Amino acid sequence: MLDFDFLASGQGMAQLIRSKNIQTLIDNRTVFNSDDVQICLYDTYQTAHHVPFKTEQLMLCAMSSGEKVMHHTSFDQGQRFVPGQSFMIAAGEEVAIDFPTASWQAPTSCLTIEIDSKKIQQVVERLALEQPPSLSAQATLQLDNTQATQALYQRLTQVCYEEPDDRGLLLDLGISELIVRLFRVKARAMFLQHVQRDPELTPLHAALAYMQRNLHQQIEIEEVCKVACVGRSRLYGLFKKHLNSTPQAFLLEQRLSFAADKIKHGANITRACYDSGFVDPSHFSRRFKSMFGLSPKQFQQAQT
Repeated sequence: MLDFDFLASGQGMAQLIRSKNIQTLIDNRTVFNSDDVQICLYDTYQTAHHVPFKTEQLMLCAMSSGEKVMHHTSFDQGQRFVPGQSFMIAAGEEVAIDFPTASWQAPTSCLTIEIDSKKIQQVVERLALEQPPSLSAQATLQLDNTQATQALYQRLTQVCYEEPDDRGLLLDLGISELIVRLFRVKARAMFLQHVQRDPELTPLHAALAYMQRNLHQQIEIEEVCKVACVGRSRLYGLFKKHLNSTPQAFLLEQRLSFAADKIKHGANITRACYDSGFVDPSHFSRRFKSMFGLSPKQFQQAQT
């Protein structure tokens, strides 16, 4: 256990800095380079405000501990950024960052992944996407991590400390998986945006619009087929092709995301459960933790 009285002395602080190779108290960086990718681990040990940060390539940032507030010209106000979330910054964009809670006892830590555009194009070609969504269409994008994505970030952090002979290959595999997951997230977001503008454009748009309007109710697949004017096998084929999902799995994900957004904006957990179409709070809690890696209560506490 750290002796914080000792750390408060100049001698104690100097010893900790030497032992952890700390070069700066704000955004102290440990860098791992691989082909087309740079991974950095950042630690901040004191409060700071409006620290500028710019990236030359598409960058993903995943919080490990502590809290940041991100500022960008596209925001009306600063965006709070906590563990369990990731933040995507397009190439060439600059943000300003606050560290409101960082300290020696509880540093603010995050993982950043800067990905060269060539690597992204390679994954696009392997996926053979007809109309791949642009990962840089938005200057910034904040996401709540699924449990699978959170586990992937943790695995990439561990890989950074593997033997150099293995590290490059393992990082390449992990980064490729991460890009695939981002494309799936963006593709879904793109479809949902189109649904809002033109809900009758295609059978899939009609199905998604119906689901979005009725998240709070029990939805039967037969009814979705009727609204979309397609048979059951055709509906499943459309979901698989465009969303890499089944109608049931997509509906569950949308309900959980809707519930998470309500909790984030102050709704109590029971209300979020019922408003998102769940009838059993225990089932809701299990599903929520399976998707986000946190129970609804833990997720709620992370927002405060």
